[in-house]
Amino acid sequence: MKHMAKPEEEVKGLVIAHEADKKLLYALVAIPNVYLKLYDVSFCLRKSPGLKAED
Repeated sequence: MKHMAKPEEEVKGLVIAHEADKKLLYALVAIPNVYLKLYDVSFCLRKSPGLKAED
C-alpha cells in the first residue's frame, strides 16, 4: 500500500461510534494519533401545521 502522507506529515484518525466495547478501546491504545468520539442521537416528532396528522 502506498503512503499518501509525506514522512514529515502527521496523520490523525477519528473513529466515530455509538458505543465502544473493550476490543475497540484495546485496539485504539495500540494505534497512535487515532481518537474516539461517541455519539448520541435523539429526535422528537411534532405535528406539522396545516396538515391533518394522526395523533
